[in-house]
Amino acid sequence: MFERWTDIVAAAAGAMAVAYVFWEIARRQRQLRDLFYILDGDDAGITLDLEQMVRTGAVQPLVATGAV
Repeated sequence: MFERWTDIVAAAAGAMAVAYVFWEIARRQRQLRDLFYILDGDDAGITLDLEQMVRTGAVQPLVATGAV
């Protein structure tokens, strides 16, 4: 199958490159999931309640003024 040792090295480097691409894709997907799926069921319910309270005027939303 492999006639020279350089063929083995090239095949191993190619396999490692493909494995790295798949690992990097999985890592980035995990980062996106961590970023976007912050709230679980209980937190999502609380957030909905707070949004409803803001809509009805029971509480005022926090507005950043830029002052420190």
